[in-house]
Amino acid sequence: MSTEPNQSNQEIDLGHVYRKVIGKMSKANDSFFDTLLYLKRHLVTVVVLVLVGATLGFFLDRSSKSYLHKMIVSPNFRSVDYLYEEVEHLNEKIREGDTLFLKSIGIKKPKKIAKIEIEPIVDIYNLINENEENDRNLQLFRLMAEKGEVAKLMTDEATSKNYAKHLLVIVTKNPARRSDYIEPIMTYLNSNNYLKKIQEESIKNVKLKIAANDTIIKQIDILLSESSRNSARANSSLMFYNDNTQLNELIRIKDKLTLEQGENRLDLVDYSSIIKTNTIMPNIESISATSGRMKFLLPLALVLFFIFGGYFKSYYKRQMAKRQIAEVAG
Repeated sequence: MSTEPNQSNQEIDLGHVYRKVIGKMSKANDSFFDTLLYLKRHLVTVVVLVLVGATLGFFLDRSSKSYLHKMIVSPNFRSVDYLYEEVEHLNEKIREGDTLFLKSIGIKKPKKIAKIEIEPIVDIYNLINENEENDRNLQLFRLMAEKGEVAKLMTDEATSKNYAKHLLVIVTKNPARRSDYIEPIMTYLNSNNYLKKIQEESIKNVKLKIAANDTIIKQIDILLSESSRNSARANSSLMFYNDNTQLNELIRIKDKLTLEQGENRLDLVDYSSIIKTNTIMPNIESISATSGRMKFLLPLALVLFFIFGGYFKSYYKRQMAKRQIAEVAG
């Protein structure tokens, strides 16, 4: 069979497609040129829109700036729920514009504070290792891992509040000193009387542990010293330490108590505050997609809106003309 008819049909189809593409390109070119002519006819209006947009954008760039004051905090004495509730309470006061309350807790410029945010710093391994019930938690996480639900569990609200550290962010409309927002808010968060009592008792307990452990360590040192003198007189210290299991146990207990003393002294440092501030990073300028760009984006938006308005006006006139012709013809 001859393939010439098929080839001819293909050539006709390609030619038709080519003409359509050229036609579309020609229309696009005409539309672009029409837009240029439209802008040229209304050049004064366009210049005014650009100047107005640039001016408004400049002021928006200045007024829309925000600054983040970030803090890594550790809630002690099981105060995580209290911390989250108080942050929400402060946010309610900010939303309500309750400047009297905000001033009463020491915030000097309450109208300049936008909001307060808090979120946990996810540290799942530390949570498993440090928790008193870590065996049970480890089994739970293994079970969740088998079901593929670890990510969900890590971000779950009930789980996230058990993390040791949390990120507290104060958002303000101006750069500030620590005394303007950070210190008053942290003082307020640490002012709960019930938690203060728990703090006092916890510090007393740690100090008692330190004193008791120091006494035990001194007693162990005395016993080890006496044993060392006895073994020296017997000229068999090496054999004495290897064979005497009681002394080996004393050395092990001393090592354990020494490590515990280090942890107790670190606890005293952490217990100096109910909500302990570990790190402060003030005056971080918040950057978004439009930050500092409104002076350019707003003039462009106004000009595009003006062009769209011109096309809509032209479209409206054409449609009305068609309707009038149809009515006359009818």
